[in-house]
Amino acid sequence: AISYRPEEDWKSACAYLLTHARDNDVVLYSGRGSEPLDYYRWRLFGDGRGPRLRSTGYPSAGARGKLYAYYFPRVWYVHFPSFVTDAKIQEVQSHLAEAFPERHESKFKAVTITLYENTAH
Repeated sequence: AISYRPEEDWKSACAYLLTHARDNDVVLYSGRGSEPLDYYRWRLFGDGRGPRLRSTGYPSAGARGKLYAYYFPRVWYVHFPSFVTDAKIQEVQSHLAEAFPERHESKFKAVTITLYENTAH
């Protein structure tokens, strides 16, 4: 049996996020979770260095996802694999887009990183 494995660019994706993030930014994950980001943080900055990020876990579907904008001015959403979108991912992305006036999306092969930002915070 032949299986298809997408090529992903975690190195560039994580470097982008870590060099643009600010202390206390929130990072949400669909898919793999924090392991790639933790690894590249160590590679880029060494032990205990780099931006101090919050990870609040995967946001619940429904209107509670909109509360992120009230508490956090900047939320990074790491979507992997970016070609798989289920109803839960669509709902989370929709609520984040409604809650945050600005959105910046960057694609790194099978990884998409989106910064949702509330500049009026």
